[in-house]
Amino acid sequence: MLSDEVRAAATAEGLELVPSSSNETGFKCVAKQVSGGKYVAQINKSHKNGKQRYLGRFATPEEAALCYARHIGAERAAAEAAEARAAEPEPLTADEARAAAAAVRAAAAAEGLELVPSSSNETGFKGAHKRGGKYEACIREDGKQRYLGRFATPEEAALCYARHIGAERAAAEAADARIAAPTADEARAAAAAEGLELVPSASGETGFRGVYRNGGKYKVDITEKGKSRHLGNFATPEEAALCYARHIGAERATAEAARGGREDRSAAAAHGGRGQGGGGGRGP
Repeated sequence: MLSDEVRAAATAEGLELVPSSSNETGFKCVAKQVSGGKYVAQINKSHKNGKQRYLGRFATPEEAALCYARHIGAERAAAEAAEARAAEPEPLTADEARAAAAAVRAAAAAEGLELVPSSSNETGFKGAHKRGGKYEACIREDGKQRYLGRFATPEEAALCYARHIGAERAAAEAADARIAAPTADEARAAAAAEGLELVPSASGETGFRGVYRNGGKYKVDITEKGKSRHLGNFATPEEAALCYARHIGAERATAEAARGGREDRSAAAAHGGRGQGGGGGRGP
């Protein structure tokens, strides 16, 4: 079964897949076989002797996690999932996230690594994906997706990915990504093809909502549930605006663009009114 199908099956059965931030598969009691590329579900038979009981072999880690959840039952699976979530660090504040991102970039530079950008990924980085409020580093090898780790920020996940593939490949992929980065016109064309609107902003220096200058690049930040979230860095403001529009979706982007247009017209009208009033005062 596909990942989404497994999760749907778990929900239908009232089960939770038990996560694990310390396990490369992302799930408790699920291990990847060294050969064969399969995943096994196993459980300790006894805390005293530490022996494990084999539960089954599966094509995906989600299927193995579902087998484990079925074996221990809904109540215990829910308790273990809650315990795993409680053990995770609290979400970073905006300032903490920026500091963490800067620290990761410094670490990457010290190791001679490049974080590989991606304009098609909402995190802004290749190999870094958002899942459940955290970020996972993953890589496709031999036609299969391999889990590398779970992190608090997209930059940390991107650094894990870069470390895994090595400096030479990371540099090559980063160069390819920069070459492939769309121009302003290409970003607008991509938005139109996807039924998206780039959301304007009269008050921002970039001309787009959620897009800010970041050195010689443009970054996308969005506030969700009172916290600022960084979505990535891009070569042009239009490319960054496309990332923002993709993240919020077509319906919200259209609504925000319409509201932004009204605000622009109101500001222009107010400015014009002030100018006319000033002219009348100077007349004879």
